Amino acid sequence: MRNNLIVIPFNLPWEWSTDYTNQTAYILSKENFVICYMWSESRSLKEYAQRHVLPEILKRHLKNLYLFYPIFLIPFRRFKTIIDLNEKINFLFLRFLIKYFEFTIRLKGKIIWIFDPKTRYLTDYLGKDLKVIYDCVDFWSAAGMTKKEKKEIERKEKALTKSADLVTAISKVLQKHLQRYRKDVRLVPQG
Repeated sequence: MRNNLIVIPFNLPWEWSTDYTNQTAYILSKENFVICYMWSESRSLKEYAQRHVLPEILKRHLKNLYLFYPIFLIPFRRFKTIIDLNEKINFLFLRFLIKYFEFTIRLKGKIIWIFDPKTRYLTDYLGKDLKVIYDCVDFWSAAGMTKKEKKEIERKEKALTKSADLVTAISKVLQKHLQRYRKDVRLVPQG
């Protein structure tokens, strides 16, 4: 894979000890252009003001590796409608950034590399011309606190597994788990 634009939604902060997302981004950025969508580190304008720092929406981490930090422009994010509206604004920023790379760099393709099925919704907003890779590294439904939450995560994982262009699993157990939804899940062990 060379000269692709790859978007990786991060479900953890950049400096988190579990660094499978970071390592993937580093490796992919050697031959591609990578945008890490840092949705787990989004902040509001108020939070930036309290810290006495200007918002840094896009940070160039390495030559071909960029960190995109969503920003909550509209206050009152305790309301779901406001959260949704802020996310859509950030998706527009991200789409603009993708279009910018398309016009300035000769790209072979565009890929969204998803680890967490909760970020599947990004595929709906970034356009149908992105290839989707679901790289399963965990039993995500186990993270649900309630039965309802677990069922919702399972529903999202099932939809992502069925719709992705490529699905990989890091263990035979996860591979078998995902093969309930499709048979061509590839095993890609860690290390």
